[in-house]
Amino acid sequence: MKDVIDRVVDLVNERFERTRKVVLLSYIGQVLSRENFNISQIAGDKGFANFLRDHVSDQIDIVSLPDDPKNLAAIPIGTDLSKEIDPFGSQPRKRANSKEGSDSKSRINRGLWFSFSHELEAGHERFVTLYPEVRYRDFPEGETGEGIPVAREKIIPSGSLEKGERDQEIYKNILEWAGENKVNLSLLSSSGQAAGKRMSLLDHFFETIPEDELMGVELPLIIVKRMKSRML
Repeated sequence: MKDVIDRVVDLVNERFERTRKVVLLSYIGQVLSRENFNISQIAGDKGFANFLRDHVSDQIDIVSLPDDPKNLAAIPIGTDLSKEIDPFGSQPRKRANSKEGSDSKSRINRGLWFSFSHELEAGHERFVTLYPEVRYRDFPEGETGEGIPVAREKIIPSGSLEKGERDQEIYKNILEWAGENKVNLSLLSSSGQAAGKRMSLLDHFFETIPEDELMGVELPLIIVKRMKSRML
């Protein structure tokens, strides 16, 4: 437990010193997950915010965002935010990054983007289904989920990074996830089949069977015709 406490304190102090902005708890959780800390196991039923209040209240303060009181952040103990310039703000590091991130977002299917950008509750796992439309569902850890799993560290919730940087990170994670799971890149497009358009059983067959396995498949033409006419 000492390792995670020390890491949280170092992270809050370092990031606040560098940005002069509050450090969102969602960002802290994201970093810890990437570093293989099991947040749900560490925090238990009380939740991450209460865990921090119990164990690091002598080193960091927990504050609410003025425009969203349920959204919590951390600051070094004793920090006077009234002396800081826009401590709750979040601006892209540079304009080019913001535009590049927005362009990436517009190219990706909306349902898939949500799968990698909506916060994942502690103690849950996320799965993505591609048919008949792209959507995600979260299941309690240990339950068998339907679809392709998305690793927690691949999910970048709002507030965890500056906007332009966040969009680029989400885009990169989606492409990596697609490659790891052999998801056809055409399905990622905002205008692709998986954006909610219906597809034939034949199309679905070709999308789901790996190319190396297709080499040994032979189908009578009558079956091909029927599969082509059968819509999912």
